[in-house]
Amino acid sequence: MRALLTGATGFVGANLADYLNNRGWEIICVSKDIYKRCPDLPGLKIDAPWINTPWNEIGHVDVLIHNAAITDTSCADENMILNINAYDAVVFFRNALQHSCTKIIYASSMQVYGNAPLPFKEDTHVNPLNLYAKSKKILDDVVAELNIQYQSAVMIGLRYGNIYGPGENHKGKMASMVTQIGKQMLTKAPVIYKYGEQRRDFIYITDVLEAIYAGMNAKESAVFNIGSGQGTSFNSIVELFNKEFSTDRKPKYIDNPFTGEYQEDVILDISLANKMLGFRPAISIEQGIHLLSGSLRNATP
Repeated sequence: MRALLTGATGFVGANLADYLNNRGWEIICVSKDIYKRCPDLPGLKIDAPWINTPWNEIGHVDVLIHNAAITDTSCADENMILNINAYDAVVFFRNALQHSCTKIIYASSMQVYGNAPLPFKEDTHVNPLNLYAKSKKILDDVVAELNIQYQSAVMIGLRYGNIYGPGENHKGKMASMVTQIGKQMLTKAPVIYKYGEQRRDFIYITDVLEAIYAGMNAKESAVFNIGSGQGTSFNSIVELFNKEFSTDRKPKYIDNPFTGEYQEDVILDISLANKMLGFRPAISIEQGIHLLSGSLRNATP
């Protein structure tokens, strides 16, 4: 079986390439500057923007897993982010379908829900608060339209919670709040928005890989929430790292500059993914932070 991965040099993509390779899949990784950024990725590596994937050279692909996107929630270029994250993606999906691909799994986002009532459910009326979230909602809509044309294909959208785990160092400000807080707490008090009671549905990277694999075996097209099903505050994350690092650091609270475009709380209802995919997260937030803490210590000079 052959799987083509976009965003293969990213946090999820690089982990996924190893995960699928270890399960006997033939992997095709597509990314610009792939040899410079991730020379050790398994399988066939193609140095090209994903939109320029040379389908005729690649040949048959069983599954397309599309994680590439502009993920900067502060991006203000509407044409660019909507084109790349939604409209170009659907053109790309159509090309895959025309080259024998029968299953597409793509990254949607929990940000499409905005500040809807908790917990977020897939049939909730969504209210994107920024252009990134809007682009992901449009992507969900245009994929549904594409699926009408290609009814025999299975198209799976995964609305991830806040993914964290080892391997995020390259993401900088786009790394998960768990990783950002943990890195700060190795040397100083963490800086978080007032007053740290915002909740997020944090999910460990290995649980995300299992969810993607479950999606690869899905028989029906759908959009699924993929998270822990629980909300954890930033203050709680600080306390968990204090236990791991044997510290007693107190947060430094600052004003939130994103008022009106900021999700206060995120808790995902994952019952549909459990029912249709058999997905059930295995790593609790306590276990995940314990695993991540060792990685952060080892990465510190």
